[in-house]
Amino acid sequence: MATLDISREGLMKDYSINECQLKDFLFGKPEESDGEKFRSIYDDLKVKMDGKIKESNKSAREQLLNSGKKIEQ
Repeated sequence: MATLDISREGLMKDYSINECQLKDFLFGKPEESDGEKFRSIYDDLKVKMDGKIKESNKSAREQLLNSGKKIEQ
């Protein structure tokens, strides 16, 4: 969650879940979780993480291109 700049408190507030539900989401088994709510949280966090990955990859490419090193194909 740190990578996404999300705190436990923020996650509980944003998705209206309590501490026990958060623990179940983070450490429980998906089939035992509150399906729809946790699927929504998972999907939102995945979209945010995918965005961070794209941002990181773009930054790495820019650094490589700006380094002047030859890129082998």
